[in-house]
Amino acid sequence: MVDSLKLRLFYSILAMVAVLSSINIAGNIAGSFPATVNGKWLLLILISAIAFFAAKKRRYTERVMFAFFLFLIIAFFPYAYIESGGSANNGLGYVYLTLICITYLFRSWRRWFFVLLLIAVFLSLHTLEYTSPELFPVYPADTQFIDRIIQVPLILLVSAAIIWRFAKDYEQATSKLAYYAHRDDLTGLFNRRLFNQYIDDIMHSPGRDGYLALIDLDNFKLINDFYGHASGDRVLKSFANLLQQQFPEAEHMLSRWGGDEFAIVFCGEKDELLHRLKNVRTAFEKNTEVFEKRVGISFGFTRIASAESVSELLHSADQNQYSMKSERKKPASTHVYNGYMASQTE
Repeated sequence: MVDSLKLRLFYSILAMVAVLSSINIAGNIAGSFPATVNGKWLLLILISAIAFFAAKKRRYTERVMFAFFLFLIIAFFPYAYIESGGSANNGLGYVYLTLICITYLFRSWRRWFFVLLLIAVFLSLHTLEYTSPELFPVYPADTQFIDRIIQVPLILLVSAAIIWRFAKDYEQATSKLAYYAHRDDLTGLFNRRLFNQYIDDIMHSPGRDGYLALIDLDNFKLINDFYGHASGDRVLKSFANLLQQQFPEAEHMLSRWGGDEFAIVFCGEKDELLHRLKNVRTAFEKNTEVFEKRVGISFGFTRIASAESVSELLHSADQNQYSMKSERKKPASTHVYNGYMASQTE
């Protein structure tokens, strides 16, 4: 199967080939070339249209691409090269243009097959022109002049357009890859790999401040066990949305640390952090009470400036989170829980 980037590029090439052929037909008429010269351009428009509609059947796209460029190299180029007067015309420019296209569209042996075939065809035609010049028509100088001032700029513009389209698609594909490499597939939050890199950068930055908060969903396994993993996924996505509402990514770092664990790098004051975590906790428990009233969250946080290393920072926040989780598991008669935080490190 051909990936979408190659397919879009192939469609663009076919469209540009059709436009280029149409302009060349008009240029040939203006340059007083024989009408038969336009036959190759009309044929190329027809073949491009057939290739376009055939490529719409995705399962045959690679075969269509292969057949289209095979036609160009072994049929269209030889005919066009001879019919247009050989090296006195602009055939070499189209050789370079084709080379650009096959380099982008093909991989492995197909790419090298076409490159070597293109070289072989060009060398054969050039040798034929040298040994049998009578086979090549000679056109007046003014006709060749008009042809060049039309075709050379066209070749350059089409080459630039193909390179620009490929660069644009490649940039978009690279951006998507970067997104998926740094994001959690389910929640859309940053993944643990990027979070670890981010917190490591902070720890090595002068004047570092803020808070690291670790959050764990209590009794989340009950939802997966009794309502299914699809329901569990919806709960995780809902919780991620709550976090994004309270901690916008433009201001804070949010990460799904793994499973039902989340991490926040909060840039602000402790009281504001507690207030927002309380809002998240209240909204989350309200959303999940339809599944299980025992589902909630435990969190712990520590001030970033209070730790000397990443491991110390994570250990401190994790211990505070564990303290809160342990406190919540005690019977109500044995402890007083304030609803906010069991333990925190300034």
